[in-house]
Amino acid sequence: MHSNGFRNDRWHDDLRIFWLLSKPYIGRLSAALVCSLILSGTNGALAWGTKSAIDDLLIMKKTDYIYLLTVGIVLLFFFRGLFTFFNNYLMQSIGAKIVRVVRQEVYEKILALPVSFHTRTSSGVIISKLLNDANLLQSTNEHHQGLYRRDLYCHRTCRRRNLP
Repeated sequence: MHSNGFRNDRWHDDLRIFWLLSKPYIGRLSAALVCSLILSGTNGALAWGTKSAIDDLLIMKKTDYIYLLTVGIVLLFFFRGLFTFFNNYLMQSIGAKIVRVVRQEVYEKILALPVSFHTRTSSGVIISKLLNDANLLQSTNEHHQGLYRRDLYCHRTCRRRNLP
């Protein structure tokens, strides 16, 4: 526990909830992971290709491969764009499906609440909270897709280096 009284392993709970919500979509998540790996490969290939092209063209004055170089760069950027599209599409569809499931569960919970709750609470307040929370979840999912991966990486790195 920290000095402020909160537990240090809250990220474990967040990761567990994220896993439970995304578990039905493991196929799409795996495909998105493969797309991310291919994107990383294309970024590395672009860096390596640029270095070797500059070395060959400017330093060694080889112009034999200039046409091959231009075709290679165009193909790399084509595949980079293609796999960026698929990665974004898959992650957005997973996020939309998770938001749909959460909205359905909240809707069923609201319907199961006793009549006394509905007489005490304005329907406008319920709808406002429901829409705001669902929109917050959806915007969080859309804008912070890599957050869980970065948190997991940072946690592993800190554990290896014995940092808090």
